[in-house]
Amino acid sequence: MRTDFDTTAKIVSLILKAFGLPTGLFSIVSDVTSIGIKIAKQNKRSKKECFIQELVKSVGKITWNENNYEDVKEKVLVTLADEKCFSAKRILHYYKREKDYSIELTEELYGKSAETDPSAEEYQRAMEQILAPVYSNLPLLEVASNAEEAILGKLYSFETLAKERDSMLEALKYKDSFAEYIDNAELPRFFDKQDNVFSYRSSQIGFYGRKRELDRLGVFVKQPNISIWGIAGPGGCGKSKLARYFAIKEKYHRQPVWLDQAAFSQLCSRSECNYPSPILFICDYAAQFEKPLIELVQMLSKKPIDAKILLLERQPVWYTNFLNSSEACEINEYAYLKEPIDLTNADLSDDDSEANEVYSKIIKDLAKSEHPSSENPAVKEKNYKKNTLNQDECNYIIKTAKTLSINKQPVRCLFLLLVADAYLRDGTITELDADALLKNYFDHSETIISNRYKRTEGAKDKLIRAGYNILAFATASDGIKLENEPSEICDKLKIVDRHFGGDPKSINSYYSDLSEVIEDGTVSPLKPDLIGEFLFLAEWNEHIGDEKKKEWFSTLIQQEYGRTFFSRCIANWFSKASTLYEKLCSKKMAENSVENTYYAEVIYKTVCEANSDEERQKYLDVLKKWVADNPSLYLSQGFMDIYIKALLFRVEKAQGDVCMAGPIRSQVDFSREYRYEAEVEVRV
Repeated sequence: MRTDFDTTAKIVSLILKAFGLPTGLFSIVSDVTSIGIKIAKQNKRSKKECFIQELVKSVGKITWNENNYEDVKEKVLVTLADEKCFSAKRILHYYKREKDYSIELTEELYGKSAETDPSAEEYQRAMEQILAPVYSNLPLLEVASNAEEAILGKLYSFETLAKERDSMLEALKYKDSFAEYIDNAELPRFFDKQDNVFSYRSSQIGFYGRKRELDRLGVFVKQPNISIWGIAGPGGCGKSKLARYFAIKEKYHRQPVWLDQAAFSQLCSRSECNYPSPILFICDYAAQFEKPLIELVQMLSKKPIDAKILLLERQPVWYTNFLNSSEACEINEYAYLKEPIDLTNADLSDDDSEANEVYSKIIKDLAKSEHPSSENPAVKEKNYKKNTLNQDECNYIIKTAKTLSINKQPVRCLFLLLVADAYLRDGTITELDADALLKNYFDHSETIISNRYKRTEGAKDKLIRAGYNILAFATASDGIKLENEPSEICDKLKIVDRHFGGDPKSINSYYSDLSEVIEDGTVSPLKPDLIGEFLFLAEWNEHIGDEKKKEWFSTLIQQEYGRTFFSRCIANWFSKASTLYEKLCSKKMAENSVENTYYAEVIYKTVCEANSDEERQKYLDVLKKWVADNPSLYLSQGFMDIYIKALLFRVEKAQGDVCMAGPIRSQVDFSREYRYEAEVEVRV
């Protein structure tokens, strides 16, 4: 018996490396120099044939009996040459079942079975030896499979391999690297289907104004090394649209990366973060990603990399808290970066007449907007009977939208669009509050969806109600995958499935019409978030029974996104969220329950989202009552930490963030002071 697994592995690995498959094996090139020289000198046979012969000789060394050598050599040669047998696709089919594949090859091609022929083991071992390095480099094998090329389809000569070694090494190093991910990152795309003109991703509503903010961002990205800044402001004021527009402007100077859960998973899992060009990271709803943000900043700070991180969140104080609580954020050397760009009181232009001109352009874009028919995408339908407006009409809409502003703040772009939408549909504006405007919007949307899916009245109504119920749950969950079949809405999913006879194309089209986002196999959340929150609460109050409410609440309170979503519903739509709020407030706290911190976190986030000091105190009183009813919560570090954070946030907000302008050390002292005050308070 003669075995030489090392030699066989080296030669097999070298050949497979020539096809661009395995990684990190170029160090063995010097060990087979003699083979390359020998092949290069031969003229009768092709270099490929000779290389395979060398492989076969090495494989022959692992046979149990020297008498089998010629037989094994011939059979293995046939196997390697047969692309149908030894192809990337076939090997992938047997991934993680390496032995199964070698057994099948032995039985199918060699006619030998281990049950009847002891020599079958020799062939199986030969095949396993060849397959081992292939299976250890699956991602590259998948590339070969996608190209539909056999593993032996691109054999290079030794000389070519030696010349291209460095470039191939670089290519292999780039594969699945930090740099490759950054190169392929994309900004949120404009909607292919342009129904949702209220979203910042709508291509039909242009970007206007914000010159001062764009200039400030232009200065920010020119800072050296790593810097962090923020854009703050209430929902619907245009934070996301501003950030996306700026990223497009900067695209030729720095690579934009829009951060979400998937992006953080990819980036923070990398062992290195080298990149030769400037990067602009943008994180919307940044409070949801506080931990991965810190992890990313810490990773970037260890490298000489030019990266700017722009954080979007509603409350300015969240941004300043984030900077002061995170050691990683000490890299912000510039004083002005310690306060975010705050759009709360910033109009689209510093000049009132120019601001009205900008608002008029947005209104006129809305009037001209179109959307495709779901039955025939080639047919464009007008959203409105009237698609032109004179300046008097625009002024009337702007004046009406201003009445929705809080404390004489500028018009929020979202509410401007909602008011204009109501006027364009009805020719007048009979309701002035946000609740009525959104209700009109949803009534109009339901009519459009109903007309697209006409069947019998009963079936149509049942389908529409099931669809909006599913959309509400998906919005509170930040989207759902249909393959997961969430139990909370399984009955509604079945209604939709039966209505379309299980046809995936029709089902995907229906959910795309509802959420106005095309993503197969997914029900996307309804955006903008203010509209999504309103939809959820409308379904919660009108179309969800008590038992189903308990089920939804139990599921969503355990999700970090769900807890944030609850807090925003309460802060933005308190009158509609009263039953949701009562469900939170009536919670009986149990000892050592992880749910205690879930409930406390919702209230804390509601404090952060609240629009007035009076409201913040009201939500703080809920936390205080829970401790009073159950003193053991005082001993719960997690619960108390949340209470202290909520108290600090309220005080800082009330003081106009004065304390946050000081150094980090004073903030720590301030935190200790109020922790002591809170502990005394709850003891009493």
